Amino acid sequence: MTDFRELVYRGVESDVLDYKAPVNWNTLSKVQKAKFVRHALAFANTRGGAIVIGVREDLNGHPSLYEGLNDEECHSFDPSTVVTYINSHVDPAIDITVERPLIDGKRYAILIIKPFKDIPHVAIHGIEEELHSGMFYIRSASASSRPAVRAGEMHELIRRALRNQKELLGSLLKDILGNQTASTAENTSSVNEPFPPEYAESVDFFAKRLNPTLAADTPVIDLAIMPVARGCHAPLADIRQAAAGAFAGMDQNAVADFLGTVDMQASYATNVSLRGMNKSRTGFWQFFQNGLLHFRWTLPRRIDRAVLTGQLSGILNFSRNYLQYPVFAFGNAVNLQLTICNSLNVELAAGDRSNFCRIDQIVISKNLPEGLSGNNLCSELIQELSVRFNLTAE
Repeated sequence: MTDFRELVYRGVESDVLDYKAPVNWNTLSKVQKAKFVRHALAFANTRGGAIVIGVREDLNGHPSLYEGLNDEECHSFDPSTVVTYINSHVDPAIDITVERPLIDGKRYAILIIKPFKDIPHVAIHGIEEELHSGMFYIRSASASSRPAVRAGEMHELIRRALRNQKELLGSLLKDILGNQTASTAENTSSVNEPFPPEYAESVDFFAKRLNPTLAADTPVIDLAIMPVARGCHAPLADIRQAAAGAFAGMDQNAVADFLGTVDMQASYATNVSLRGMNKSRTGFWQFFQNGLLHFRWTLPRRIDRAVLTGQLSGILNFSRNYLQYPVFAFGNAVNLQLTICNSLNVELAAGDRSNFCRIDQIVISKNLPEGLSGNNLCSELIQELSVRFNLTAE
């Protein structure tokens, strides 16, 4: 028997659990319903799972506000309506049940999705950017429902399908995979191989939680740091201790824009990371068990180069201190990527001089054999950024 109470209060999304704020199914747009289809596909193609509707995220992105559904919202999740809609967009049909339990005086809707029995499920209708026809979706350990785009992921789907049904699969999967190759290449072109899938998932997670009052063209800077050596799986308790220690050992004003004391205390653990964001939802960070560090924050359309230098210096110093903790058992070498999205016509100012960027996105990638210890690393990054803005050194 399913313990619905435990599902509602678990409070951590994973490869088998997703939370949604209270909604009325009947008033959702096609794009909003497509998210449910995508999650159902991903769970069915992985280990199965549950979508709990009625739990809202707090200001830090943690699903911990247990609001439940009102009568109209609850009735809108009619099993036949919801299941019919989802299965009209997939093939073969997914085994889904819809439960509406009463827990502590509040109603929730819970979609229970079983893993596939014979062959994996594929989307057969696309809906804007939320659902792509011909795609297999999977659920990752970092709670992302995304296309299976890597060879190992496709191999795992095939392996499980062959285990479930040892015949009739070869030619079918060849046909489907052949059609998918071109489209997945386009969708993954922006994901750099030095970084694991968790990086793209983290970017997507934070992009969806950016303060909605900000203009659509607000510049966003993104910094990813990943040790070259792989195989580390640091305990989450040790990650929190390392982050708190690295933070306490530096000038806190240097990272106060996105990593203040209150924000650090409000951070929470997912299945694979420690995650946090500021209350204004303009600064985000996530530290993964595999060593990946991801920072993301907004910029003004007129950037003061000295201010940006201070921000980057603080983050790099924090990251260097963090990666020196013994729990991270890898060498000094790291890959670093700095990205600024929506950079077109953004101004970079240095004293009485300034200039504008003429490209949509800035990407600077570095392989650093000596790690983050170099005193000139921040200066090098700022200099490369300045070149993108055609703002030369004095």
